[in-house]
Amino acid sequence: MPCFLLPANKSKLYRNQLNKFVTVKTVPVTYESFALPIVSSGLITSDKESRLSFKIGGIISRLMVNEGDRVSKGQLLALLNQTEINAQLMQTKNSMDKAQRDYRRTNNLYIDSSATQEEHENSKTALETAQQSYTINRFNKQFAAIYANQSGRVIKKLMNEGEVANPGAPIYIINSTNDNDWVIRIGVSDKDWARIKRNDPAMLTTEAYPDQQLHAVVSEIGEAADPATGTFLIKVKIKPGQVRLANGLSAKITITPSQSQKFNFIPVDALIEANQQTATVYSASPDRQVVKKHTIAIAFIVNNRVAVRSGLDGIDEIITDGSAYLTPASKIKISNN
Repeated sequence: MPCFLLPANKSKLYRNQLNKFVTVKTVPVTYESFALPIVSSGLITSDKESRLSFKIGGIISRLMVNEGDRVSKGQLLALLNQTEINAQLMQTKNSMDKAQRDYRRTNNLYIDSSATQEEHENSKTALETAQQSYTINRFNKQFAAIYANQSGRVIKKLMNEGEVANPGAPIYIINSTNDNDWVIRIGVSDKDWARIKRNDPAMLTTEAYPDQQLHAVVSEIGEAADPATGTFLIKVKIKPGQVRLANGLSAKITITPSQSQKFNFIPVDALIEANQQTATVYSASPDRQVVKKHTIAIAFIVNNRVAVRSGLDGIDEIITDGSAYLTPASKIKISNN
């Protein structure tokens, strides 16, 4: 059998490595349930935003509030010029009154057999048509004004007095400022979407209040991905407490999923030759004289701890201090200090 000899200098180094003990420390491998937080950011908005408009078109006569003003539910906000509206209402009322007179006259003639049944029915139809026209115009007059449908604050005023408003064109945008109406919407990946459940807790921090954390809870989970981004929409309801919020405040949100997984945890200091997915670590042999090398799969790193997906089955302790000086041929001395 052929024999291969190492050069003298390398042979000596190899023998020194075999004979030299490396002092190391070990720590236990812990096995814990853990839910990796989901961190994202977005804008705080009101869950109840309304775009208020006139039902009919016309010239805007008065606008009672401006951007930033607080409004109460039922408060009058805007009016159209009533000249044309009143004229149309009077016109249809006169037509209805005439139709009523014609119907009474035709009905009397019909009773006396002086009018035909067709004439009687036509007069009745004309009366009903005139009544409906009057009802429509009277209804429209009621909606020639805008009233606040909820208490809140005016975010945007889109038109001014004297402009012609088209039917349904927004005049004001208002949102509710009730404490239970503040939300933040974020997009999450399909992997995170599968881990989130309704009522999962969350924490928010804002640039406006950097020293305060706001409690929140997941209120809605989207069931379809956004075609443009490929993410799923999550709505989180905020509990502001005594903090005053405004539409458009930026916030960083951390969701703690209720669905957790079990992982082996080791300190970051134990890693050798690590990348985002795998790393090398060492453990002591059963006789605690030599080392064993392990390649582990990293799930994630949080708070200077590594969650290990696989590679540590049956390993109770891992080497931390001194691991950088180890080779698979190293002899070790375990220090308890």
